[in-house]
Amino acid sequence: MPEEVPEEGSPAMHRVWPFTSEKDAVRAAQQYVSLKTPLPQKKKLLDRLLVTHEFAVQAAPIIVEAVHREDISTRHTFLDFFESLVNEGKDLSVISEEIARIMGDPNFALREKAAKLLMKMGPSAAGATVRIFSLLRNKMSDIQLNAVRLLGRIGPVCAKQAIPKIEQMLKGVIDKEVKDAARDTLLILRGEKDVEDVVISDVPVRGSSDYPGIAGKNILVVDDEAGLRRMLASSFRKFGANVTEAVDGKEAFDLINSDLGFDVVLLDLMLPIMSGAEILRLIRQDKNMMALPVYIISARTERSILMAMAKLDIAGYFMKPFKIQEILQRVNSTLSDSYDEGSE
Repeated sequence: MPEEVPEEGSPAMHRVWPFTSEKDAVRAAQQYVSLKTPLPQKKKLLDRLLVTHEFAVQAAPIIVEAVHREDISTRHTFLDFFESLVNEGKDLSVISEEIARIMGDPNFALREKAAKLLMKMGPSAAGATVRIFSLLRNKMSDIQLNAVRLLGRIGPVCAKQAIPKIEQMLKGVIDKEVKDAARDTLLILRGEKDVEDVVISDVPVRGSSDYPGIAGKNILVVDDEAGLRRMLASSFRKFGANVTEAVDGKEAFDLINSDLGFDVVLLDLMLPIMSGAEILRLIRQDKNMMALPVYIISARTERSILMAMAKLDIAGYFMKPFKIQEILQRVNSTLSDSYDEGSE
């Protein structure tokens, strides 16, 4: 049973609470996409929709309509949210065509993120094939590359239509990487090569030994953006980490001071109630916590901020939008080093 929204003034009032019925989630999604809804209300609706995973599949086809008119940051949040649902095994095939539209977006990071999301969906992205066919004719090589790889990921279900279109595309392609990917995809669609030999998703499958240092470790993820927080948490849980999430600075600092014994903290700077920088300063002033590895994940790029964080002995600084694999690699390295030191 989902928790009930707390009374005003209670300790939990600062949390973002999920909708507790499909009807409420769908109605909220309809309000969110309405041009008549004031911006402050839209922000509150979005925050609650992003933590309502139980009914997200019903709300997703509605909120995806708004993706193309939102700012870049919000579009990244949407895609991170959809990716976290796919990681949980949710079927988002109904919105695959809308996601494929983003593959042609002028913003490189957005179109790359959309392509990787559809790659993870695999055959369930078949509803987007017509849109993907149109991307084969795009003059930008990265868009062509993602489109042809995605057709390989979708597989035999689109082979009859895709093979002649890829063959036609090959006649005018100059880029070697696109050519090689197109030939590999043709082999897959003809049944001469397995898809896993060619197309690899951004995050390895559960049980991979690529990040052995993460398994069994206690990790705290602190971010008030629900989509990003859940995506990070989901990615680390895939490799056996025990992940705790916090939505504001006070909750994060209380958890760090608890007996949970975190091995690593992933910390956003722009947080409600208490900033990430303030949390970090307090950690470094406490002799019991001063050695705790803290990674900053933030959209702040000012030189003064970067220098201030460096003085507080951070383990690393990742700028949004980030590549989750880079974070996994760095954290795995930190935890592996800690284990080796503790074994000596």
